[in-house]
Amino acid sequence: MEALRAAETEYNEHPGTALVRRLGDLERIFNAWSGFSLSLRKLLEQCENHEPTIVELVIRNVGDTSPRERIRLMLDQATVAYVAGLGALIDHNRIVLKAQSSGLREEYATRLATITETVPGALFLAKLRNYVLHYVVAPWEFSAKQAGETMTAEVLLNAGALLEFRWDAAVQSFIQSGGEQIQLSPLLGPYQKAMHDLTDWFLQRCWNDNAELVAELNNLITKRNLILSGGITDGHDWEKRVGHMQENHLRAERGEPQTDFRTGKPIDKQADREPSAPRGPLS
Repeated sequence: MEALRAAETEYNEHPGTALVRRLGDLERIFNAWSGFSLSLRKLLEQCENHEPTIVELVIRNVGDTSPRERIRLMLDQATVAYVAGLGALIDHNRIVLKAQSSGLREEYATRLATITETVPGALFLAKLRNYVLHYVVAPWEFSAKQAGETMTAEVLLNAGALLEFRWDAAVQSFIQSGGEQIQLSPLLGPYQKAMHDLTDWFLQRCWNDNAELVAELNNLITKRNLILSGGITDGHDWEKRVGHMQENHLRAERGEPQTDFRTGKPIDKQADREPSAPRGPLS
């Protein structure tokens, strides 16, 4: 037990342990936000191109308007999830970035600046979380138009309401450049792709730049596994061993002899049995 406790302590205190956990968390957070982004995009697509939804959201102004309120609530929920997930992604990127080399931090900053400069509304989306935190909901407006037999709509944010909040100069300039309203749907896809590319590159660079640290951690895992298994395995063949145990269980149910994992030969139960003490003459 002392050896195991020492191995556990060495593993837990190794800097690679925190790094691997952080990188795994970053990937999970990105996947969660990406799902929120996709959900919001699909909802906006429905609101802007599905005629029955457009009728309830924009056209109907008498009678039962509860469907409009339900759609507005769905937009609020999807937007809050989107900006919260994006905020978590941005914050976690910063945490991981602090522990990396100055060269990697500089390259990350350059790539992020490129996104800000080239992807429309990137900085606005990144800062939208702060607006939602203060005002809770987005200032939605809706418009519809008919072209022949096709009806479409636009889900918009009121620029005047947005500008009541104190934005960074660059974000304020973006909002003002859009006129009285900002359509959200065209901004989401390009920004999601840009953040995917950035996060994917960043994760790979972190793994590559910290390969030596990760190798040290893997050696500690091997050491711990050997202690846990009594020296039988370092864990690299664990899945095969589990599969072999399952096969042996099925063999036993069929009344067939079980096999040895190492040799593949049937286990000789008599040979494997511990020798008993010699029996003396009966008294």
